Amino acid sequence: MRGAPAGGERLITITPTTFQGMTIADAARKYLLMIGRAASTREFINTLPAGGVMTDATHLDAAIRNAMARRPDWFVFFRDKGHLGMWELTEWQNGQPIVTTEKPAPPKVLKASDDSTAAPQAA
Repeated sequence: MRGAPAGGERLITITPTTFQGMTIADAARKYLLMIGRAASTREFINTLPAGGVMTDATHLDAAIRNAMARRPDWFVFFRDKGHLGMWELTEWQNGQPIVTTEKPAPPKVLKASDDSTAAPQAA
């Protein structure tokens, strides 16, 4: 498993109060710490409500993805070729760069009039 802590699969018990009163992001973080490995969005969909996370979201999958994506300081989403995407904690990262399909922005070209370091022109 990519970036997951050593120690293998953990056996855990989720009760209706395991995540009671927590936000989606807080509960997802707690769940990842409990299981000690990366998890798919589908796993969160099945686990968080069973643990007491309450939401009125119409699309729970989107609510979970959005809540976790808003916390890049906690979560990293990755997709290995041929597999579903998985979420893991940022502290589990093993130093491998995240591959993205976004193109870098072109470099900004400054005109002589835009250069703030240019000497002022005499009138």
